[in-house]
Amino acid sequence: MIYANNHYQYFNEYFICNVKDVIAWGSGAITDLFFTKTIPPMSVPDSLGKIRLNADYQELKSSWQSLSLVSNRKEESQKLRDEYQNLTWKHGQLVDIQHDKLFGDLGSYSGISGLFMPGVAIIATHLKEKKGLDGLFVCATRKALCTKMEEIIDDPKDQRCALIVGTSTDDKDFPLHKMTVCIEKKDGVLHIALLDSFGSDSFSSGIIHEILGVCEKTSRTPEIFLSVDSRERAGYGCGVFALQDAVSFLQDEQFFQYIDFGWTKTYGDRQIEVIDTLPPGLMIGAQTGSGIKAYKKKEGQKVFDQAIPGRKKTLDEYLQKNSLLVDGKTQNHYITKKTFQYQQFIVAALKDLMTEEVKNIIHTTLLT
Repeated sequence: MIYANNHYQYFNEYFICNVKDVIAWGSGAITDLFFTKTIPPMSVPDSLGKIRLNADYQELKSSWQSLSLVSNRKEESQKLRDEYQNLTWKHGQLVDIQHDKLFGDLGSYSGISGLFMPGVAIIATHLKEKKGLDGLFVCATRKALCTKMEEIIDDPKDQRCALIVGTSTDDKDFPLHKMTVCIEKKDGVLHIALLDSFGSDSFSSGIIHEILGVCEKTSRTPEIFLSVDSRERAGYGCGVFALQDAVSFLQDEQFFQYIDFGWTKTYGDRQIEVIDTLPPGLMIGAQTGSGIKAYKKKEGQKVFDQAIPGRKKTLDEYLQKNSLLVDGKTQNHYITKKTFQYQQFIVAALKDLMTEEVKNIIHTTLLT
């Protein structure tokens, strides 16, 4: 019987490397295992089940209010980044994209904060398994988005998909901003909604033109909707917003019946409906008290008191748990909390899993 860790070592004249937690029995079994047989990867649920969050994170989890201060966020982010850097050496090249990073600093500059696309994919796979969701994908490139859309259009079956996309136009995507494209195909009719937490088409316009290009290529004329409600005001968290929006859409089969729209924007020769009212599930992470007040004034208290589709809690319960008074202003730190939670989950995955298991988790939802 042999236990081999990730360090290079010799055993019975066989060179063993990059193997963790492997056991083989019998004369010749070691040779078969390491040199003639592919080690079968664990299933995604089994791999995810091996991840253990550390004690420091559990303590932090009970005191999220400390992260309302920028200095505390930077300090905690630095700890996570250092731990992440220490773990990546043993895994080498995890994904086949140019920028092989899972997450960056949670600082004041959104381009280097939060989750990058492979990191978004790890969390998307986790949420997909945890919540039993189909149709959740992360597009590493614009090409991946277009290819998946064509696949959905060509498939005769009804379906609902949430595609998390980045704003970069590079073949190897390194996006400054992420958002969710929600697609529902029912009885051959296609509805598409772009959910952008930043609330400006300065990011989403390029993706809209990509979608319109696919529709023209496939001779489709779908209903297309765009959200311009600015829920992200703190300069970070778009990847987490995109994940939460994707989950909320997939859990709410009445999404396209709920949204309201009052005006249109023109892109080329197409009119895009602008979403005026979002379902409450998409407001869980809204970062400013003023935005939440405006939503309540428009929608009424009843919306805050109803359980959110697919969840046990109401919008009011989420807001009460995560809203804090900072410098005299109300801030909702749900996205702050989730960003650190997801970064810690990635660190734990690197610590507890073999490289092939991490790759398997990433590529379960990442489209390249």
